[in-house]
Amino acid sequence: MLGFPFPVVSSQQLEADTLAKVILRARQEKTTVHGALVAAFISAGKASFAPWRTEPVACLSPIDLRPLLKLGSAAGVLTTIHPTIAMPSDNPQFWDFARLVSGAMPGSRTIEAARGGTLAVREVVSQEPDPYDPATVDLRGFFNHHLMVSNYGAGEYRTDFGSLKLAALYPSHISGGTPDTQTISAITIAGVLYVTHASRAPIQSFLKDSLTLLIASCD
Repeated sequence: MLGFPFPVVSSQQLEADTLAKVILRARQEKTTVHGALVAAFISAGKASFAPWRTEPVACLSPIDLRPLLKLGSAAGVLTTIHPTIAMPSDNPQFWDFARLVSGAMPGSRTIEAARGGTLAVREVVSQEPDPYDPATVDLRGFFNHHLMVSNYGAGEYRTDFGSLKLAALYPSHISGGTPDTQTISAITIAGVLYVTHASRAPIQSFLKDSLTLLIASCD
């Protein structure tokens, strides 16, 4: 992409026993694994990256609209976005933060929210930007964000294909209209959580520090 450096990608996994502890603690705390992931990445980022301590941090969480629209496994980009904004003065306890994230997400799983998101995307696309020049996309900065956490969940994914077996799966994509956006992708396969961090200007040790914080918060 014109004017942008190549992304740097790193990955890590949480083994089944560790992920089971995270799931159990999240349930005990009346929140979700996704809420805990968002809390971990924002908290770790604010701890190690000074700009996140002096300005609001915007985290986007894509939401699958198929269940809402009763479309099963239909193909297509059938998603909307839930924003989490962490202010510089915000410093909640870890599980309080996770509950705030998960508690607010149902408001984005509505037809009204989906319609609003679709109209926003339509407005951007209607401007017919140059796909090779980021400066022409989303001129108002509607979709600007510091962090995106995409959690693909734990579906019934096949792992055996005859003589072949799926050993690991690390989903990855890059998001954001600025190079310093941090993009997290996660998926659970056979009880193991695979997490990928991609960024054109990655925060140092971001993935490791965030997952370390998540695990420590479950002790």
